[in-house]
Amino acid sequence: MTSSLTPQSARDVETLKVFWQKVPFFGSRIEEYLSRYWYPIFLVPVASLIAWGFWFDTVRMAPHSLQSVTIILRDPYVITLFPALFLSAIAFTVWRSTIRQTFSTAIDCGIVSNSPGGVQDFLSASSRFSQLVRSPFRFIPITATIIATLIPTAGVSGVGFPSLLLNTLMLISLVAFSYAVGAVTWCFISTARWIASLSREGILRIQPGHPDRCCGLKTVGSCCLQSAVPLVIGMVLCLIWGNSRHLPGFSQFEGWSRTIIPFCGILLIVLFGLACALVFLPVQGLHTRLKTYKQARESEFTRALEAELGNLRDALATEDHIRVKAESDRLRLVQALDPAKLRLATWPFDAASLVKYGVTPLASLAVSLGKEVAKSLMP
Repeated sequence: MTSSLTPQSARDVETLKVFWQKVPFFGSRIEEYLSRYWYPIFLVPVASLIAWGFWFDTVRMAPHSLQSVTIILRDPYVITLFPALFLSAIAFTVWRSTIRQTFSTAIDCGIVSNSPGGVQDFLSASSRFSQLVRSPFRFIPITATIIATLIPTAGVSGVGFPSLLLNTLMLISLVAFSYAVGAVTWCFISTARWIASLSREGILRIQPGHPDRCCGLKTVGSCCLQSAVPLVIGMVLCLIWGNSRHLPGFSQFEGWSRTIIPFCGILLIVLFGLACALVFLPVQGLHTRLKTYKQARESEFTRALEAELGNLRDALATEDHIRVKAESDRLRLVQALDPAKLRLATWPFDAASLVKYGVTPLASLAVSLGKEVAKSLMP
């Protein structure tokens, strides 16, 4: 589509591509740097927990060998938490790459009009994305997640630390984890707000008959769906911890379970509400536009079809074969405008995508938990 661009629009398109390939998703350079190299940084709290676990082994006279796993790594809460964090970080990385790819090629793919006005509007909208990401309001979810993480751990006592240094490292790791979760949450929220502004302003184009069956907007819908994947992973973790009393391996942590189970119930509701908001609210304006567009096309098609059927009946009554053939050809052309053939949708994602990103993981986990609970209740 870029072949029909004016020289100025072509330069703007290249500017947009560079912008979306390099635009930061966090409010500070340090956060952006850490988000790009989170793999080695992830090892810091893991190493701290391993050190803590070796100290526990010493206190409880556990043998130290490569064949013996430390107590802390046998903790079911720890061995479920870190895989969940690792998978969430991978999901975020994939989502960020999807955002960059989708909007850096938005004009080439026809998601945004390649007219001079369309390119300028998208360029202005893209600049607002950086402002949203750097907004001082980002400290609200960061502060909330730090408090929410410290609350359930505040009541856990009776465990000593081998040294002030290790105690400090564990506290720093906990606060850093909370800060990262809050920063990523704001990243999702700010991106959702930005996509919502695109939906309302009509910058995103509707392309009837597009092969993606979502009027050419499926990639935008996928951006919203993928933003909920880390939250789905969090919900899975909450379901596991919330049912820890019925699961093998958690029974020895009764004191911790009394604190974490109600907390997980509340957190599960919060995560579910936030996931639904991130998926549906950003494209609500787009949904309204798609629905209105589909209804208008259906009305036009119905009127045109009725008119052509009437003309064809009149032609048949005259027994004029030339006219009958002409009216039949016109009818076939009108039938090609059937909204069903044009694959008009009312959402920028289909049912299969919803099942893929949300329903399937939760349903499979619910079935697994149900089996474990049933086994525990059997005499």
